Amino acid sequence: PISSTGTSIAQDRAIISDEAGTFYIINSSGLLYKKKTETGTILGGIVSNTDKSKIFWGNMRGQIYTAVTATLNQYLLFAADAGIYSTPLVHGNSLIVTSLDKNIYCLDTEKGSLLWRFETKGRIFASPIIHEGIVYIGSNDGKLYALNEQTGKEMGGFQTTERITSAVTIDSKGRILITTFANELYLLSIIRNFPDVTLDISRNEPIKTWAAESIHAV
Repeated sequence: PISSTGTSIAQDRAIISDEAGTFYIINSSGLLYKKKTETGTILGGIVSNTDKSKIFWGNMRGQIYTAVTATLNQYLLFAADAGIYSTPLVHGNSLIVTSLDKNIYCLDTEKGSLLWRFETKGRIFASPIIHEGIVYIGSNDGKLYALNEQTGKEMGGFQTTERITSAVTIDSKGRILITTFANELYLLSIIRNFPDVTLDISRNEPIKTWAAESIHAV
């Protein structure tokens, strides 16, 4: 079965994988090429770098692999301590990955070296997103974490009542939509007043203040 999401690798060309690790390159006419790998069960999505020359993915062994798009020759980039259920995020030369070992990792896309690591209090199934220099990620501890993209420093957070297992969404107005395992929906707004960031619910009732020393008003 195919549980992961694919990514575009060229005009009219994309790559997807099945859970067993077989990669399929497709276009609007159908299948172009497929290749079987031995990289473990893949449940999260595949992402590419900016020029689409490389792809990245994680597996349930906790390994992050990368491959050259043209050949699909893959090599191990990094290994976490537990499985990777989520889709990695490429931003510039950084690869941000979450793991069931409760950690968020930021890696160098070329060398696989660890740039920073942040530990939450629960397993992480959700995928990360970046908005204006802040990494937002929900954890099974029910908390939304906001981390500095460059350093991994915690800039603040918002505690819900249940697990956050999917990526949050941020709209064009800067509002954050959180869904939880308890079938809850939170619609929050970010107000940036350096050096603090105030997180308000949509009716503008203050809920939480984030200490954000390096966030400037935009």
